[in-house]
Amino acid sequence: MQQITLRLDEQLKKEVEAMCESIGMNLNTFFTIYAKKAVKEQRIPFDITTDLTAEEYKAAKNLVQHLDTVREKADKNGWLSEEEVGWEV
Repeated sequence: MQQITLRLDEQLKKEVEAMCESIGMNLNTFFTIYAKKAVKEQRIPFDITTDLTAEEYKAAKNLVQHLDTVREKADKNGWLSEEEVGWEV
């Protein structure tokens, strides 16, 4: 068995310990269960989300797509006009 060191915010550690205690386990058991599940599923065993609304997410996705297009044109032409960039400078 190997030992690892983990740094957690003090308040977060207290909250996780309290949650673990309420279901009859300790932090070691908690992290062991987490690690085993991650290895078994070959993924982080929970969804990682943002606080963005659907509208904000769509706008961010559109911006990334626009920037990719601009980057491709710049790579091809070596420069872009203000119109090609699509933003006022």
